[in-house]
This record gives sequence, structure tokens and C-alpha cells, in this order.
Amino acid sequence: MISKVTAMIVCCMAMAIIFVFGTQGEISITSEPEKIVYNYYFTLICHIGTLTDEVKWIYKGITYFSCISPYSAGLGFINRTAPYYYRLGYDVNTTAGISTIRMRVSENQLEGLWTCQHGRDSTNYNVNPTDYRESATITSFTSSPSSRNINVGTTITFTCTVSSTTFLPVNVSISSQNREGNLTYVINSASRTFTVSTVAQCIDYRFLCTVYNGYGSVYTRGLYKTVTCPFKLLKDKTNTTVNATVGSYSAFYAYYSGYPAPSYTWYRRLSQVEIKMNSYRTYWSHSRDTYMYIYLQINNVRLEDAGQYSVHINSTGRGVIVIFTLNVNPAPTSSSIAIGQKSETQNVGTLQQNSTMKAEELGPSTIQPFISATGLGIGIAVGVITTFLILGVFLLVSRLLKSRDVKDKEVKTKSINKIQDKDKDKVKVEQSDYDNTAYNPSEEETYENLELN
Repeated sequence: MISKVTAMIVCCMAMAIIFVFGTQGEISITSEPEKIVYNYYFTLICHIGTLTDEVKWIYKGITYFSCISPYSAGLGFINRTAPYYYRLGYDVNTTAGISTIRMRVSENQLEGLWTCQHGRDSTNYNVNPTDYRESATITSFTSSPSSRNINVGTTITFTCTVSSTTFLPVNVSISSQNREGNLTYVINSASRTFTVSTVAQCIDYRFLCTVYNGYGSVYTRGLYKTVTCPFKLLKDKTNTTVNATVGSYSAFYAYYSGYPAPSYTWYRRLSQVEIKMNSYRTYWSHSRDTYMYIYLQINNVRLEDAGQYSVHINSTGRGVIVIFTLNVNPAPTSSSIAIGQKSETQNVGTLQQNSTMKAEELGPSTIQPFISATGLGIGIAVGVITTFLILGVFLLVSRLLKSRDVKDKEVKTKSINKIQDKDKDKVKVEQSDYDNTAYNPSEEETYENLELN
């Protein structure tokens, strides 16, 4: 028969095993990109799940990085004595349940087995790079006609050639930076030459050829074209209302397409009267990033700068006027800052007072447990749940053992009753052999019978 103490010890050990090992899960490492090339950056991603223990990245027995809970800034250790530590960057993302390490490797430097460790769990990844010449590169990107200046509506044929050392297959795209989508896009191609034709549009400026085969990074080469076409204001990209704060600077941008660049003049509008602007606290020019634009910049903005401005644009006899509105917000003054700080101080004081009153209502004996519960809530919850589980199992085992004892007692009682019944029958038989003379019990026997009744 199993004793109660033995059963309790077994149950506690089982619960401890479940509690300790049940929280551990398998972790794994992936690489992005999957194919690693010498001297190209890549990222190893350690998929952990729920982070509860210390996270480490280990290479050749050396811990390069470690981080402990709650994994916040300042809690990560970077081993600045490890070889080539400056090539690596680390991160721990509790929301995604991952830890990453970004690096680039050279021959015999940082390549080989890397280990990600989370508590007692660990997993390995073999960094096995290939020659950088196997990654995708472009030998040439040309066009016909080859001249940079072309007229709108001209058909252009682009040819993009991939290098002979590039591992195939490759993914290739040819596009115009200012158009949506691609002019052509080919995936998993075994070819090294790609051609596409298109009609030049007024917004065209930069064309791109991009190739990628999974090794290293994406390779891109650009080709520029200046398209001659009539001027057109791009209203959907031009914001005519600008907000600024006193002391800052503001700028107006009038985006357009077309070549050659138009002439323009900036004016200040006062009561419907336009005054040509000079260079006092202003600067204007025309340029381009993705699109061409004419802009005006106002430095050290003041309240009196609020109002309307206009730019008159002229291109081949065609004129366009764009009106801008500048809204100026006052800069915070020392008095307003002081008022704001005073208000904030009052709010903080009110909150502190309310907190003090609530603490006093709780009483001295309840303040400290309340504060402690805030810091140790999770630990107490886990302890209470574990205690109840162990207690429940112990009570269940005790009940089973008690039921077995009760059954044993019932069996013994039935056996004793049967023996007593047999003795009574025997006494009756023996009494029937005597005469019917009345039996007079003694005083002592009468006392005993009374006690039994």
C-alpha cells in the first residue's frame, strides 16, 4: 500500500517537472537572405516564441551578445573583445518573440557555426557563404535611341545584360521611376539578356534595371532620359497650404513635368495686390528629386509673414499662376511655458494628494502589501496556482487512500458480525438443552446491562 507521504512526494515531483519543462519550447534559426555571400550583409533570426530567459549569441565558444529580461535598453551585453565584433548588430524583439544578429562575413572570418541560446534551449546555424561573384550583377543597361534628350512619344528600347558569372536563374525588372508598375518583370529566368520597348512620357526621367538571384543583395543600374514636352503643373502633388511656427522656416513647392524648364517669378500678395519679392529672408530655385519642382523658402518665419504668396510660371508663351497660403503659429513664450509648467505642477500635485488620500484610506497595515503586490503580482499568481494544483492532487490521493481504508474496515466489520451471529445461535442451542427454570441475574450483571442499554 502506498503511504500518503510517498504519494505527496510523487505528486510534487510530477508537478515540478511539468512546471519546469512545460514552459520550454523548440527554437530555430533562419537566414535572410537564405543564400549568404561573402562581404554582403545578412541577418540571422532566432525564433524563440515567448521570451522568459537570457538570450545569447555564441560563436566558437565566445558569447558575442547576451540580454536579460525585460530586454530593455541598457540590459544587453556586447562583447567588444570578441573578434570582428564591430561587424555585427543585435536586437531582441519581445513582441515578435525573436532575436536577430546582422553581420557580414569574409573568408575565415565569422563563418561557420553560430548558436542562439534561450535559457536551457539552444539551436545552431551554419553560416556557409559563397563567392560574391555568384551574386547577380549587371554588365550593361543601354537604350535605343542612346541620346539622353528625346521627344515625348518617342519609342525607346531598353536592353539589360546580366553578368556571365551570375548564378542562374534570375529575377529581372525594367521600370520607369515615375510610373506605376514595371515595364517588364521576369522571374526564374535562365537568360542573361532582357529587352523591352516603351513610349516616352512627359514624366519619365530615370529608368531602372534590377536583378536578383537569391545571393547577396538586389543589384540596380539606372539610365537617365530628358523628355522634351510641354509644361504641365502636377496639381495632385502640389500642396498650396503650408503651416509654420515662428522662428522656423517654411517652403512652397510647385511640382511640374515638361522640358525645358520654365521661367518663374515669386510675388507677395497683400490685399489682392502682388509685390515682386526680393531675397530678404527668402530663397528660390528649381530642382528635382523624383519630379521637377519650383520652390520658395522663407527663413526665420515671423507672424507678419502669414498670408498669401504666388508664383507666375511661363513656358513657351503659356502662363500659370499658383497661389500658396502660409499659416504661422506663435512660438511658445516664456510666460506661456511658465503657465504650462505651473498647470502641470498643479496637476501633479493634485494627483499626488489624491494618491496620498487613497493611501491613508487603506490604512498603514494595507499600504505595504498593496505596493508589494504590484511588484510581485506575477510571482504570487504563479505560486498560488502551483500550490492549488499540488494541494488538489494531494487531496485526491488522500481521498482515494481513505476510501480504501473505509472499505477494509467494512469488510472486517462484516466478518466480525458473522462470527458474533454464529456464537449467538450456538448459545441459543445450548440454552434450549436446559429446563425452563427462570434465570435471576445478579445485581452486578443487571448494572452492566443497564449501562449497555
